[in-house]
Amino acid sequence: MEKHEKDTQETDLFHQQNLRKIIGVMWVTNTDVLKRTLRRRQQDIVGKRRFWFVGHVLQMAPGFPAHSAIDWIPFDGRKRKGRPRKTRQSTFCDDLHARGVSWSEAE
Repeated sequence: MEKHEKDTQETDLFHQQNLRKIIGVMWVTNTDVLKRTLRRRQQDIVGKRRFWFVGHVLQMAPGFPAHSAIDWIPFDGRKRKGRPRKTRQSTFCDDLHARGVSWSEAE
């Protein structure tokens, strides 16, 4: 399991635990908790917001710092030791792919 997947699972777990405390029920499935509270999974909310952010950044001119931050690659082609392998662009590509859009279509 990648660190990114573990982080999203932990975020969803924390979200579900807090929703259970709010409604005062402990032995209910996750889907029932989300239906009762009229909420979505936390990773869906984060993915949607990231999707909106990419849309705004891609509308900017290529010279803007936010636009260059998405396309940035380290000078020597490697990240520092201990840093995640996943780049911003690959994270955005995963979000676009989940919504059925390719990176080239988004640009």
